[in-house]
Amino acid sequence: MTTAKVSDRGRITLPLFVRRVLGLELGDVVRFVEIEPGNFVLNRTIGKPTGEPMSANELIDEMHRVLHEARWNPPLRLQDQKAKNAD
Repeated sequence: MTTAKVSDRGRITLPLFVRRVLGLELGDVVRFVEIEPGNFVLNRTIGKPTGEPMSANELIDEMHRVLHEARWNPPLRLQDQKAKNAD
């Protein structure tokens, strides 16, 4: 299990392993989604940090990247995530 410490300003540094798995780069935006009370999932968002819409070419490139990663790294089901976290 990978952990991060909350700073006095409420900030965390995402561990390198997490950044690599999500394909995060400088300036990327992440989203925290509550899947059940008190449990969140961290997702890389599709779009620009400013909230600007993506161009058609950018969207196609992003969709290609996401689909390629999903093929080689299928997401864990919720029960698999719980079992992994219990270890």
